[in-house]
Amino acid sequence: MNRKRISKKPGFTLVELLVVIGIIAVLVAMLLPVLNKAKEAANCTQCLSNLRQIGQALFQYTADYSGCLPPGQTYQNTYSTSANPATGLKTETWATVLINNNYLRATNCKTGTTYLDNGHSSVLYCPDGLDLVSGVSWSIPPSKESPEGAMVTGYLDNDYDNNVAHTYFCWYSCNGADNSVGSWWSIDQVPYPFTCFPLNPSTTTAPPTDYRTKVLSQLRPAAQFVLLYDGTYYWHSQDDTRINCRHQNWSAANLLFADGHVETVPDAQLPGGKNSPYPPTASQPKELGNPTALDARNPAIKWMTTQ
Repeated sequence: MNRKRISKKPGFTLVELLVVIGIIAVLVAMLLPVLNKAKEAANCTQCLSNLRQIGQALFQYTADYSGCLPPGQTYQNTYSTSANPATGLKTETWATVLINNNYLRATNCKTGTTYLDNGHSSVLYCPDGLDLVSGVSWSIPPSKESPEGAMVTGYLDNDYDNNVAHTYFCWYSCNGADNSVGSWWSIDQVPYPFTCFPLNPSTTTAPPTDYRTKVLSQLRPAAQFVLLYDGTYYWHSQDDTRINCRHQNWSAANLLFADGHVETVPDAQLPGGKNSPYPPTASQPKELGNPTALDARNPAIKWMTTQ
């Protein structure tokens, strides 16, 4: 009687399985940094595209308004009027001006205390920004490399027709300051592209003194003059750390220039340099507001008309 021998297929031993798992783990560890860098590069590229589109909206606005830029923020002058929407004063920022005049599209993200949308569908969204809403809009981040500066800022728009406040989320800021830092009474004295409207050196003791905004053609050379940047709050108001280096592993920021081109600029070439602190120190003083220091930092980038 013949018996057939049943042969068993050889399998992996425990040692061999462990070796395979170890090889896979090594490959994953090698690939993860590459994948993370690819994601960072894609986010930075998308941010540059968003800034470029915002720039196109800005230039269309200036073309329709005799070359004038929108205000950085409308001024709540308690001497002449009230900030209550029911009285007819409409609180605006550079972004809400573009939205309400149909140059940009954005979704109302918050009404009262109710959150309605995360704002990611708008070009005002930076993919390397954080969804955490800035708790105190006036707060100043401790450095340009701080995650606090990557948080979204809610840009308020008081719709006085319906007496309802709308909030649009934005991850970008304009190159400007209000006259609390300069006591400017004329737009000709303002060294930045954006400021408050109407202009007034005092919020309570004097009427507005100038109802003009900056003209785009005044910003020369246009290829070097900054309009918008990765940042927190409406504008920097001469605080270096409101510029946020959220790209390239927290080492660079994207900028939009007055000729429409965009650039990724490392923190060492931005106002204050790398790891500039807030509050400023004697060894690392702030540079926004100081044209000599800005030129010494990077003469190819203009933040002020006085550079």
